[in-house]
Parts: sequence; structure tokens; C-alpha cells
Amino acid sequence: MVTNVLITDSVQKASAITFHTVEGGFIINQKEFWPDPMEAQAWRSKWVKVVQE
Repeated sequence: MVTNVLITDSVQKASAITFHTVEGGFIINQKEFWPDPMEAQAWRSKWVKVVQE
């Protein structure tokens, strides 16, 4: 399972992407990433869809 969460404290905005391993209905492992915002590189543009917040 993967979650993408947008976090804010009304001053800063951040995104956390978490990959979960689930077994028997329980999360047994998580790997979390807090990426910096960035524009997609030109070569990736055909796979990118810009979403307005």
C-alpha cells in the first residue's frame, strides 16, 4: 500500500510518501520519503500530469 500525504502548518507545505508492507491486516514495515518539490525533467514530461492544489 502507498500513501501520499500533504502536510502544512499554515506556513510551510510538505509531502510525505509512505510505502507500507501489510500482512494479515497489520502494517509490518514502512519506508517513508519526504521529497523536495521540483519540476519534472523534460524527458519525463510525457509521464507527468500537473495537479493544481
